[in-house]
Parts: sequence; C-alpha cells; structure tokens
Amino acid sequence: MLSLDSPKWSELSHAYGKASDIPSLLRQLRTASPPEKYDIPPWGNLWSSLCHQGDVYTASYAAVPHIVNITSRRPIEERVHHISLISSIEIGRCTDTAPLIPNILEKAYFSALESVLELVLECLELDWEEYEYKTLFGALAAIRGKAAFGNAIFMMDNTVVCSECDATFVTPGYDIFQHHTIESEGIKEFRESDAGYETWLRQNQRGFVLFAPVTPPLSYVIQHRVGCPQLNEIKNNQEYIKVCAPNFHKVIFWLYRYGLTPHRSVNKCDICKV
Repeated sequence: MLSLDSPKWSELSHAYGKASDIPSLLRQLRTASPPEKYDIPPWGNLWSSLCHQGDVYTASYAAVPHIVNITSRRPIEERVHHISLISSIEIGRCTDTAPLIPNILEKAYFSALESVLELVLECLELDWEEYEYKTLFGALAAIRGKAAFGNAIFMMDNTVVCSECDATFVTPGYDIFQHHTIESEGIKEFRESDAGYETWLRQNQRGFVLFAPVTPPLSYVIQHRVGCPQLNEIKNNQEYIKVCAPNFHKVIFWLYRYGLTPHRSVNKCDICKV
C-alpha cells in the first residue's frame, strides 16, 4: 500500500491533475461521518477526483487500499458509502478507457479488493433500504469479477424511460408487484372505524397490528400481536392508524410498500413478544 507520506502521489493523477492532495483527503476520511449527500467533504472531493462520472485514474488505484482499511475500522452500519466508492472505482477500472494499474500499485489494489468481500458480507447481516442493498449487491458482483453486472445492479430502478418516446415502463421484476395493493393482500387500515377494527380482531386471532403515524414520515411504528393488552390502551389514539395484517408476511409487505424495513423501522412490543 502506497504510504500517505510518499512523494509518489504527486506522480499519480486524478480528474483534476496531480494527486498530491489525495493523502490529505484520505486522512480526513478516517474520521468523516457518512454523508447525507455525496458532495460533502471529504466525500465529494474523493468522488469527484477518483471516480469522476465513472472515470478512474492512477490515484484511484492507490487510494483503494486506504479506503478499504478505513472501511474495515468503521461500524458496519457506516460502511455503505465507503463500499460504494471502492466498487465504483473497480467498475471504472474494467472499462476500455481506464488507465492500467501501475506495477507498484497492483498487488496492494487486488489484495484490498479481496478483503472487501468479507466487509460486504458483514453488512448483509443488517437490514438496509433498497438503494443500500443495490450498493451492496452491486459491489459484491463487481469485486467478484462481474463489473458489468454490478454496474447494472447499481443503475437499476423500478421504472425505466424509453430513450425514443419518453414512455415510462415498469422494470421487469418490479412489474409483478404493480397490481398488488394493500387491500388485495388482505391488509386493513383503520383510522376511525372502531367497530370494523374490533370485528377484524375477533376474526384474526393470530394476526398482527401495527400502530403507525397518521402523517409521514413513518418514523415510529409499533408492532403487536392480536390479543396484546396494549391494544386496548392505545386503540383510540387518533395520532396513529391501525394496520391489521393476518400474518407476519403481510406485515412485511405493508412495510416494504412504504419503504420501511422490519428490523430497522419497527418497534416491537415488549409485552406480547412479537
């Protein structure tokens, strides 16, 4: 791994010229928090310099082992941005326009990539938002030698726009869910109909009830089993809607429809032990 104190950084290049500024940015990255936006320093500077619109440079290869080392020292929940930059550089390396890796950097670069696999797999132990899963799965493909497939995962969206007619189409895979609705899945949402809610509880003794805020963001969701004594205490709270699902799989469907993940977004009741 090229030392951050090495004068050879000035012999390497990035998007804006000599790479003598990269060691300072990498030192800042050691303690930098995950950014809310990619243009926040030092993240924005590193992205713009090392992976500019998908193009990579000799300094990009020298930086990767340092970024991997920093990633391994971060808590798992803070690694996604690091992994995104590493894998994007690897995808860029595989394009026809990318420079060759200098011999002095080659061993450290590929050795660092091998250790990224374990970092990604550790991340997959947690729940993530959909865009974060795309980053992790795309990285997994890219570092295992499937750069084009990894990039396709990065770029995948639930809709695509035709370049010829501007028509919008649902991406294959997402299309099988576009006709599924909360109602078709047997999920009921009660706001003021206490009679209907009580009837549903009697008919679904093994069901689940989520209490979710009436207005977004859905930042606090409480999950109970039917029969939990807490349901009687909070059933008339007008700040929450009562989301009733006949089984746990339906609960997950409702959560995903609103962009939530079960383990990160839901507070489980301590009384009924959901």
